[in-house]
Amino acid sequence: MEELNGIDTLRKIRKRGWKTPVIVLTHYDEQALVLHLQELGISGFLQKKF
Repeated sequence: MEELNGIDTLRKIRKRGWKTPVIVLTHYDEQALVLHLQELGISGFLQKKF
């Protein structure tokens, strides 16, 4: 995404009150990030491994 990252996009979705399920796919695995995403209401989290 050029203008928004995934977290900003998720915030916009939730701010509008949409209950859209969101699954995050990332190569990051920090627990703090996962916890933050859960607070924002993600439905799932997948970690890419190369």
